[in-house]
Amino acid sequence: MKHWLQILENLYIIFPAALHYLRDKEKHEVDFLPVIDNRPVKMIEVKVSDDKFSPSLLRFQNFLKDTAPVQIVYNLKRKKSKALANMQPVHEFLRDLRLMDKH
Repeated sequence: MKHWLQILENLYIIFPAALHYLRDKEKHEVDFLPVIDNRPVKMIEVKVSDDKFSPSLLRFQNFLKDTAPVQIVYNLKRKKSKALANMQPVHEFLRDLRLMDKH
């Protein structure tokens, strides 16, 4: 176990990343906020079958303008977009997942 912890610590030094969530005092929340090099790279809301954009996702989009908002839905029949927010089926999101461009 100690060996794996050392590997993870070394990976973090090379590739500093963290996974957070967003929540404000009014209890609006977004499920995932991946952060790489201290910069949020995506806001991710996850739903099973809701095909309406999460009001919380759209709300936080106003505060984190450089962070791509995406809602992934397990039972979504077709992609949608609203302003900069995208909604897509979970299998497409996972297939195309990129948190940052490769150099």
